[in-house]
Amino acid sequence: MVRRAGWTALLWVVLFVLGPAPAGAVDRLRVDAWGRAAGLPQGTVTSMVRDDAGYLWVGTFAGLFRFSGQQFEEQVARPEVYARVARITALSDAPDGLWIGVEGGGVWSFVDGEFVQVKQPEELRSATIWDLAIPPSEGSEEDRLLVGASSGLWRYGEQSGWTRLSDEPAFHVLPLDADTLWVGNQTMVWRQAGMQADAPTATGGFFGLWRDPDGDIWAAERNGPVLIPTSGAPLRDSSWGYHLKLGVAPSVDASGRMWFGTDQGVLVLEDWAEAKARLKAGNPLQPILHRLESSPRSLLVDADDTVWVGTKTAGLYRFTTTPFSQIPLPDGALAETTGPLARSGDTTWISLDCEQVHAWQAGAWSAVVDVSAFPVEGGASRCVTALAADRNGGLFVGQSGLVSRVVDGRRSSPPPGTPVLRPNETPSYIEVLDGGGIWMATNAGRVFQGWSSATDPLVLLPVPEELPRVLSRAVLADGRMVLGADDGIWILDGQRWSHSGCEEGFACGSVRDLMVDGAGVLWGATYGGGLGWLDGGEVGRITPAEHGLPEGFLSSVTLGPGGQAWIHGNRGLFMLGSEELDAVRRGILPRLQPLHFDVGEANGWAQPAALTDSEDRLWLVTVEGLVSYSLAAEVHAWTPGAVQIESVASGSVMLKPVHGRVVLTRDLPAALDISWSSPLLRPDQVSRYRYRLIRTSDDTSDIPFSEPMARTSVSFASLEPGAYWFEVMAVGADATEGEITRLQVIRAWLWSEHPGLPVAISVLCMTLAGALVVSRLIASERRLRTLSERSRAAIEAGRRLEALRRMYGDTLGSIGVAIFVLDGDGRCVEVNQQACDLFGIERSTLLTWTRVDLAPAVAQADRREFQRADGALFTATVKMTLFITDGMEHLVVSLRAAASPAHEVVVGPG
Repeated sequence: MVRRAGWTALLWVVLFVLGPAPAGAVDRLRVDAWGRAAGLPQGTVTSMVRDDAGYLWVGTFAGLFRFSGQQFEEQVARPEVYARVARITALSDAPDGLWIGVEGGGVWSFVDGEFVQVKQPEELRSATIWDLAIPPSEGSEEDRLLVGASSGLWRYGEQSGWTRLSDEPAFHVLPLDADTLWVGNQTMVWRQAGMQADAPTATGGFFGLWRDPDGDIWAAERNGPVLIPTSGAPLRDSSWGYHLKLGVAPSVDASGRMWFGTDQGVLVLEDWAEAKARLKAGNPLQPILHRLESSPRSLLVDADDTVWVGTKTAGLYRFTTTPFSQIPLPDGALAETTGPLARSGDTTWISLDCEQVHAWQAGAWSAVVDVSAFPVEGGASRCVTALAADRNGGLFVGQSGLVSRVVDGRRSSPPPGTPVLRPNETPSYIEVLDGGGIWMATNAGRVFQGWSSATDPLVLLPVPEELPRVLSRAVLADGRMVLGADDGIWILDGQRWSHSGCEEGFACGSVRDLMVDGAGVLWGATYGGGLGWLDGGEVGRITPAEHGLPEGFLSSVTLGPGGQAWIHGNRGLFMLGSEELDAVRRGILPRLQPLHFDVGEANGWAQPAALTDSEDRLWLVTVEGLVSYSLAAEVHAWTPGAVQIESVASGSVMLKPVHGRVVLTRDLPAALDISWSSPLLRPDQVSRYRYRLIRTSDDTSDIPFSEPMARTSVSFASLEPGAYWFEVMAVGADATEGEITRLQVIRAWLWSEHPGLPVAISVLCMTLAGALVVSRLIASERRLRTLSERSRAAIEAGRRLEALRRMYGDTLGSIGVAIFVLDGDGRCVEVNQQACDLFGIERSTLLTWTRVDLAPAVAQADRREFQRADGALFTATVKMTLFITDGMEHLVVSLRAAASPAHEVVVGPG
C-alpha cells in the first residue's frame, strides 16, 4: 500500500504478479504524491494537461494551478470572476493558453494569466463541462474545440462559432479525425460523424474512451473495460471485480501498460495487446491494483511517459518506471546474507546464503558455486568474505583462513610458496590486476600480490604494522596508492606511508569504498562518517550535519558516466552532481541537493558491494539481493525548458517584473535577490542552472556564465547604478543548455551619485543669481542714464556704474544657495547645508519631509510664508526650474527669504 509522510512523500510500489516469480528482472514503479503541504489547498484534482513549456496544469475544486515538479503556483482570478472559475472540471490546450471547463459555468479561456468566459450559447454557459478535446486539424481551416457537457455535445470554431452536435449529455469525447469522434455518457457509447450519430454501440455507464493502434475502441464502463472492435460485438470480462471511475479514461503508456481508475486506486493491465487477446479468447484479464489514499478523478500519460493521477480527496500522484531492476533470487536461495560482488564479461557473481556464489547472465541465473565444501580449517565460518573475477572466467573466493580460485566449478589453491594465512585471518578485499594476478588484503592488515600463473605465488607486501583491516584500494594519477581501512586511509607515496583518519580531518569510520573523480580527487565512502576526500595533500569530509549529505552510513561510492558521484547506503542510492559536490567541498556552496533513488538498503560489509559494467550499469548488493541499475538512463535525457523568474526582491521589498524589467528605485537597498524555476516533471531529471549578471553595455562574450549548480536563487549584495541583464538557463545532465531567460534590472542613481546633478545645480544657481544681477543692473543703468541727462558728469556716472557691476559680481560670488530636491512623488531626496541653516533643522530630518511638510502651497504663488524650527516665520520668493534625469522630470524650486535677500532655498516639485 502507498504510504505517505504528512501530505508529501516519496513512495515506491513494486509490481508483483500473483503466482511464481518471473524469471527475469522485476521493474519497479516509483510513486510520488503531493497534497496540501505542497501547495494544493484542496485535494480534488479533476483535470490535467501539460503545456509545450513542460509545466503541468492542474484543475481542482479550488481553482487552477501550475505545477513545476517542485511546487504549485495558483493562478488567481480577478475578484469578480474568482468564484465562477473555482470548480474546474476539464482542461485542454489552446493556441495561446488553456481551455477551461467549469462546473455549472460553461467554457472559459485562460491566456496571459487572465480568465475570460468564452462567448457561447446560454445552454452551454450554464452547463457543467465534463470533457474538452482538440480534434486533429487535417483538412480544417480553423482551430476547433469539442466540448462534452451536461447540455450535450458541442463543437466550436473560430470562424464557424458554436454548433450543437448532439443533445445527449457527453461524459467523454474521443476525436478520430476532424469530423469523426466517439462519445460516451452515463447510458451508452456511440460514434458520431459531423451531425450524424450512429446507433449506440453498447449500453452502460461509459466514462472514458481510448483507441488502440489496431483501430479498436476501449471504453471504461462502470463494471469494467469494454473492447469495441471495428467489427463484431463488444467484448467484456465477466470476471472483472472492480468498479471503474467517472471521468477517468483508459490511458496507455509507452510500455503498453493500460491504466484504469477504480474505487481503491489505479488498475494496470501489463500489455494492452495481451489483454485484447485474452478478451477475444474468453480468458479473464489480470489487472494489478495499486492502492491510493483516494479514488482517482483524472488520469494523464504525458509526453515523457509519466503517469499522473488526480484523486478525489488526496491530491496528485505521479507514477514513473525506474531504470533499475530487482533481480529475483534463485529458486531456494535466501537473502539472509548477501554479497560480495564480482563481474567478468557479461556475468555478474554474487554470494548468497553465505556459502553459495551465483552467476547472473543474459537475464537468468546460469551457474552456482558451492563453497561449503572448501577446506576451511577447524570450525571457522565458511561464508564468502571477498570475491573477484578475472577475464578468463576464474573466480577468486575469500573465506576464513582460505583463498581459492574456481574455474568451471573446480577449485585450486594458491601457487606453492604462498604464505599461509593465520588462524582466523580472512581475506577482506581481492582485486584482479590489469597485468594479471590479484592484489589481496586481509582483516589482519596484511597485503599480498601475485598468482598471475600457476607458478606465481602470492607475495606478502611490506606495510605498516599498525595497518588494520583493509576494505578498498585506489591508485591516483600521480602513482600514489591509497588503502581504505577501518581507521581511515593509508597512502603509499614511493616507499613512504602516511595516514589520514578522523583526527586528521578525513571522514570518521571504516572506509568501505574508494573512487577517484575526473579532477583527480579521491573520495572515500565510510560507514558512519559520510564521505571523506583527498586532494593532493589536503583531506576533508562531507557530512550530513554540516553539508546536507543524505546518508552517513555508506557502502559504496561510484563515478557515473557524467562525472556524478553515486553513493549507496542504508537509505538507498543517491546521486551527487560533480560540480555541486566540488563546490561544497571547497566551501563555495553550503549544502548538497542530492537526488534519491530507493533501490534498497545497502549491505556492504563484504566488499566489493558495487560494480559498474561496460554499459554503465551499476550492480549493487542490497539486503534483499542484487539490483541492476542503468546510470546513463537514470539521469533522464531531456531538453531543458525555459527558466521562469519566480521572484525578485530588494531587501524585504518584493518587486514584480513588468515586461521583463524591474527598477530598484532610490529608496530601495542596492541588494538584489532573484529566484527561478523550470519544469522538472520527472523525478530523474537533474535540475542544474547557469546564470550571470552583466551590464547592458558589456560585451557578453567576455563574461561567462556560472558553473552548473542546483541552486535556484542568487543574491547580489550591492549593485552600482546602471542598467543590467540577469540571464539564467537550465542545463541537462548531458550538458545540454536550454533557452536563456533574461531580466532587465535598472538600478537608479541616488541624487548624491548622479553625475549630472552638480551641473544642474550650477546652471540653476547661475540662472537665479544672474536674473537678480541683471534686474539690478537694468535699474541702475536707468538711474544713471537719467543722471547723465541732468548732469554733465557722464564720466563719473560710468565709473559709478562700473563700481556697481563689481559690487554685484562680488555679491553673486558670495551668495549661499540652499537646495532642496524633490522627486516626482513630492519626496525630499536631497538638501544642502544652507537649507539646514535656513530652517534650523538637521539634514536627516529634512530628508523625511514631503512637499506638504516643506511648502504646502508653493505651486500656486510667487510668495509664501514659511516657519523655522524655532517658530519664527519668514516670507520667501518662489522660483521654479525643471530638472530632468534618467528620463524622469523633477521640479527644482528656489525660495529667496525676504529678510535675507542673499539666502535662497530650492524645493520641488509643486
